[in-house]
Amino acid sequence: MCANVDAVKLERVKKHPRVFARVSKTPTTGTTINTGDETAEVASPAQESTDNLCAGFTSTTSPTLASCQTTLYPPQVSGQTSVPYTASGPTQRPPVGPRVFKGLPAQANFLYYEVKVNYDYYAYVARPITINGQTTSLNTYASALQQATSNLIELPIRTSATTAPGPTNPAVLNYSAANTAATYQTLNLDAGSKTITTLPGLGSIQLKAAWVPSSLLDGDPTTYHLTDAVFYKDSPSQPNGLCYGVEQFGLLGLHIIQRIHAGAPGGAPEQAGGTYIFATWEHQSIGNGTAYSYVNYSKFATNTEVPFPNTAAGLPVARLKPYPLPTTQALDVQVQAGLPNSVWKNYRLIGTQFLAMDVGNSNAEAVSAAAGQPLYLANLLIETNRGLQQFQGQPPGTTPNPNFGGIGVPKTGQFFSPTTPNMTFKMGAINMGGCMGCHGVAQSQGFAFSFVLQDGNKGTVPDTGTSIAIPPV
Repeated sequence: MCANVDAVKLERVKKHPRVFARVSKTPTTGTTINTGDETAEVASPAQESTDNLCAGFTSTTSPTLASCQTTLYPPQVSGQTSVPYTASGPTQRPPVGPRVFKGLPAQANFLYYEVKVNYDYYAYVARPITINGQTTSLNTYASALQQATSNLIELPIRTSATTAPGPTNPAVLNYSAANTAATYQTLNLDAGSKTITTLPGLGSIQLKAAWVPSSLLDGDPTTYHLTDAVFYKDSPSQPNGLCYGVEQFGLLGLHIIQRIHAGAPGGAPEQAGGTYIFATWEHQSIGNGTAYSYVNYSKFATNTEVPFPNTAAGLPVARLKPYPLPTTQALDVQVQAGLPNSVWKNYRLIGTQFLAMDVGNSNAEAVSAAAGQPLYLANLLIETNRGLQQFQGQPPGTTPNPNFGGIGVPKTGQFFSPTTPNMTFKMGAINMGGCMGCHGVAQSQGFAFSFVLQDGNKGTVPDTGTSIAIPPV
């Protein structure tokens, strides 16, 4: 433990723990320490201009300015350098992920991120199942099956379903909290130390949150949801080059992803898109992100990660779409009026996605807005760069599961496939934007919109394995 840890704060956080993941390994000599987490669950295509992406690279840096402009991030239209990414451009941009800072990157004031799931979600993922006489978890079994090229995995439609995965597994259309609680009791996941007697009828819920130390908050800190948290940081003098500290953090952004179990009237299955709700909130101080900046990183065959742009200024955070929509703004006003004495009145809903919508339709944006749903829903501090704010398509190197809408076309090389369908429902395979499109990548792999099911068996794995030095070093 680091010597500067506040013992009083540590005692408080033991009672109400919140732990943030450490991302970078111990940095090499002379580099900027980077212990913040980044925001991408899947890679996104670089959509910034060549000028912005190659800023800060000179003839003596690696990559050089010339190689960055001509090889790594060539312009999308011949002879121009300030043209943003377009799906129809002659050259697709390689995938990147963002790192977000309060202020400039050179100040190294990282945002921290965490992911939580409720017990319904956890118990389904961790539940033991017996395959050929051997007991393993559903998550490990599902991930192992996904690696088999001949497999036709199709997980249950309901994440609270009690049967094992398989191509003939039926959907669970009527969620029962009582039955689910009884199932958990038989699983004995707590080795008999705890007994679950009741379970809310909420279904599976996943939370994703963005935090910053309270000393960096804008305005009155009491307008934020605050908590003491353990966070990890690089420390070459400590074992494994790692130590942890305790500090007060303020909540900036929050995703809630919920698997609903209501069903349509009369007990019929839900209509298109009606089994997941993706919703995201931001603190009102964020506005259009003028107090924040970011850099993209790319990971190359040499396993090195390079920041783009490679400058102390980074790129300014800016909202690309006019969200929240007017209908959502009106809802925010009503909700905030009902919370006069609550800290939550200072947070606003940016939007929800619940209806499957193909971004390839010429009028998709208008139809989506008419339904009260952003076509490209994004939280400004969780999906920050241009690629994630306008997410669509499939990441590089992915091969949709053979059961996915009849599509099994492998993707090769390092480039993004922006027009490939990423989710399927009653209308077949479609290319969805925003939150549903991103989580649809997991669905197209056979994991029911769940990256926890797809990769949860790997544990906490950082997207970026090495430190990123932002000039000046």
